[in-house]
Amino acid sequence: MLVVLPPDAADAWLARRQGNAAQAAPAIVVLPPDGAIDTWTWIRRGWDDAATRDDLAAVAARWRPPACSLARLEGVFGVAEVAQLSLGLRERLVAAVAMLRASDDRAALAETAHRLAGICGILGFDDAGRCWRALAETRDLPLPDVHRATRLAIAAIDRHYAGG
Repeated sequence: MLVVLPPDAADAWLARRQGNAAQAAPAIVVLPPDGAIDTWTWIRRGWDDAATRDDLAAVAARWRPPACSLARLEGVFGVAEVAQLSLGLRERLVAAVAMLRASDDRAALAETAHRLAGICGILGFDDAGRCWRALAETRDLPLPDVHRATRLAIAAIDRHYAGG
C-alpha cells in the first residue's frame, strides 16, 4: 500500500499517522511541478518521500518492497531465534528513522550505523545494510536513500509477521 497525498490536504492525516512512525505504508507528498523539491526537508517533516505528479511513478517504484529472507532463515535457525533477532532489529530501525529525522549529523549516526549494517546484512536486508555501512564508513550517501532502505526493511519485517 502506498499513500500519496497533496500537502494541503494531508497535514491532518500526517499528524494522525505520526503516532506510529513505523507504519508499513510509505507516505509520499505530491507537490506542484514548479520549483525544486528538497526531499530531505519533507522527510524531516514526517513524510517518507516527495514527488511531483510527473515523477510519482518513478518515486513509487523506489518504494517497491524488497525480498524478505526471514522465512528461509527460520527454516535454518528456528522461528523463535529469527523472531528475536528480526523484531529486535525492527525496534532499532524505528529508532534509527527517528534519529535520521531529528538530525543529519552523520558523525552522531556512525556508531548506530555500524551496528545496524551488521544485523541488516545478517538478516538479509541488503539495501539497508549497504546504506548503514556507507554511513558507518562516512561515505557520502544521500540520507533519503538511507531513510527509504530503513523504512522498507521495517515494512518487510511487518509484512513477514503479518503473514503477508
